[in-house]
Amino acid sequence: MHLSFIRTAKRHGLDPYHSIISKKKWSQEKAASVLNVTQPKISLLSRGQFSGFSLGKLINLLSKLNQDIEIVVKNRSSSKRNHVGHVTVTYL
Repeated sequence: MHLSFIRTAKRHGLDPYHSIISKKKWSQEKAASVLNVTQPKISLLSRGQFSGFSLGKLINLLSKLNQDIEIVVKNRSSSKRNHVGHVTVTYL
């Protein structure tokens, strides 16, 4: 599921990390300090490069940014021909 999440986020241009950090008017150094990661990691997140992060880490960082995270798991409609589940990411 992690790779699907990342591909979906990138495809939809979702960059909650950059948006939130910009709204708070934090420098990358300040964000790194608050999130307890290095400044280069913040730089990667700001550019939408999530590949070095686990899904758990990404969720943890959003939580530290005072964001609510909602994960919904539901049965796939039996009318769907494809047997692979679908991942949807929405950033509000």
